[in-house]
Amino acid sequence: MGNSGSSDVTLEREDDKYVLTGDGIKLSPALLDRMLSQETENENNEDVERVRKAAADVIVKERQKLEEVERVATATRELLQEREKQMTDLVETWKDKLENEKQKHKNFYDLTIQEFEDAVNQTESKLRKPSLKPICESFRDSVLQCYAENPKKILNCSKTVAEFTKCVENTKQDLLNRN
Repeated sequence: MGNSGSSDVTLEREDDKYVLTGDGIKLSPALLDRMLSQETENENNEDVERVRKAAADVIVKERQKLEEVERVATATRELLQEREKQMTDLVETWKDKLENEKQKHKNFYDLTIQEFEDAVNQTESKLRKPSLKPICESFRDSVLQCYAENPKKILNCSKTVAEFTKCVENTKQDLLNRN
């Protein structure tokens, strides 16, 4: 040291400690203290005070830089958390909207099915199903019996056939008059 020339002193972080370096050589705090505490003939109080002041300035500047980095990191972390919350809220909102739309679709589908079934029932009730019960059954049996008794003389059954035909015509007229 001494008055031989100036050298740059910087403060570097190593592990969780700050280490002063001068011209690329790491100076431990113990060594720095020893160097600063020794007073030699060539050193004067001004040089020691300058080194201490330079070291203190470096430490202050590095602390300020560190504090600024921490502020930026904190702000970035907070912004990231806020964005993540916004994204979570958006996801929940859209999930709710999707679920609502699914429920609306299901309700509409159920309503459509019910309306279709009601329309089918209404249409079926308006349309009459044909009656499949035999008409003029006694006359029919008598015609069949007459034909069986007179296989070669079917004209003998003409009166029975006429009565059967008249019964069928009367039944047909009754059905047409009901509509």
